[in-house]
Amino acid sequence: MANKPVVEIREVRPEDIVSLAKNLRRSDKIEIRASTFRGTSIEKAIRDSVAYSTYSRAGLADGELACLWGTGPVSVMGGIGLPWFLATDLVEKHPLLFLRRCKPLLKKMKGPYDRLENWVYCKNTGAIHWLKWLGFSFDEPQIWGPRGKKFQRFYMGDK
Repeated sequence: MANKPVVEIREVRPEDIVSLAKNLRRSDKIEIRASTFRGTSIEKAIRDSVAYSTYSRAGLADGELACLWGTGPVSVMGGIGLPWFLATDLVEKHPLLFLRRCKPLLKKMKGPYDRLENWVYCKNTGAIHWLKWLGFSFDEPQIWGPRGKKFQRFYMGDK
């Protein structure tokens, strides 16, 4: 039996953004393309997500980048946080290892926000399953974003 990898959670570094853009899992690439304007690079989308966040972290397994996640305000009025999570295939290799850490980290992501909400691409069934497992609720699918694709709004917390 293989040893469990050593998991490290730390602040996001600039090189993490470059690494994630190069190694992003297919489902996340498809979702980024479906939710951004044509010509937006994967690296720019990741960089923008990190820059926008008031809380963001990197997850590594045996020193190799596995994922980045974070949350930022929907507006300056506060109250609603916009959570996001992007990963490499390494997360798929060790799903239980990462799933066990998700719920406690979700509390940190929620931090100062009364509510978390964002949109998920309807074809990203793995992400939808994970979000349901975390306890998010969902609206019915609808056309959303600059490319007119079907997404579902997911949310958690007070309205």
